[in-house]
Amino acid sequence: MKSFLKLTLTFTAIIFYNSIFAEEQLSGKNFNDWSTFSCFMASQAIKMEAFKNGERLSSVNREIGRFYVTKNKSNENKIESTFYAGYPLLAGSQATLTIDKKKSFILFSHPEPSNSQDKEYAWVHPDQDIQLINALKKGGKAIIEATSHTNKVTKDTFSLSGFSKAYENLQETCS
Repeated sequence: MKSFLKLTLTFTAIIFYNSIFAEEQLSGKNFNDWSTFSCFMASQAIKMEAFKNGERLSSVNREIGRFYVTKNKSNENKIESTFYAGYPLLAGSQATLTIDKKKSFILFSHPEPSNSQDKEYAWVHPDQDIQLINALKKGGKAIIEATSHTNKVTKDTFSLSGFSKAYENLQETCS
C-alpha cells in the first residue's frame, strides 16, 4: 500500500510535468534527444507505430509518446521512470521497454484509473528504476511496446543519445 501511495504521488507530479512539457514554455537544458528541467528529464518518441491484429495502421489518434525520469527530492532523492503513451492504455496492462533488443523491463499501467489522465501512463516497478537507468545509459535506443484500451499495440522508439549527460545534469541540478 505504501508503494502504491508513492506511485500515486509520483504519477501526480508527472501529470503536472507533462502539461508543462507539452506547453513548451519551460526552458530546459538540452542534451541531444533528452532535456532536463528542474527535477526531471524527458524525451519524446522519434518513431511511433501502431498495429491492430498484427497489421500496421497508417494513422492513429494520439499524442506523441514521452518518457520521463524524475528525481524525487522528498523521498531520499529516489529516481522514478514513467512512460506517457499519449492515449488511454489498457487498464492494468503491462508495457515492455526494450533497450537495443537486448535488455527488457516491464512497465505497469494503472490497474484502476480514476480519471482520464491516469489511463495514459505506465511506470517501471520502483525496485527496477536504478537498473533501468543504468541500462538506458549504455543503450542507443529504447522501444516501448504498449496496448491501448482498444487493443491496438503501439511501438514508440526513443533515442538514448544524450541520456547519460542529461541524467548527470539532473543529478547535479536537483539536489
